[in-house]
Amino acid sequence: MSELDTKVSEVTAEVVVSQMTGKKWYLSKTLWANVGMIAAIWFQGHFGVAMSVELQALIMAGVNMALRTITKEPVVW
Repeated sequence: MSELDTKVSEVTAEVVVSQMTGKKWYLSKTLWANVGMIAAIWFQGHFGVAMSVELQALIMAGVNMALRTITKEPVVW
């Protein structure tokens, strides 16, 4: 087996193991950040605190993008 074939096999095995041994859903920072943002939006609507829809979307997108850059393993349901 050539060196390239060996490296491809190692990387493939690493990806398969990663997919099978990801973290549990309740350990996902992205999921909990989204739950928190949904709660904040509900709070705004329920208690009359107003923030523009555009600003809410911008904040949610920014938080999700930041968290996705630090994500290292998949979520396993």
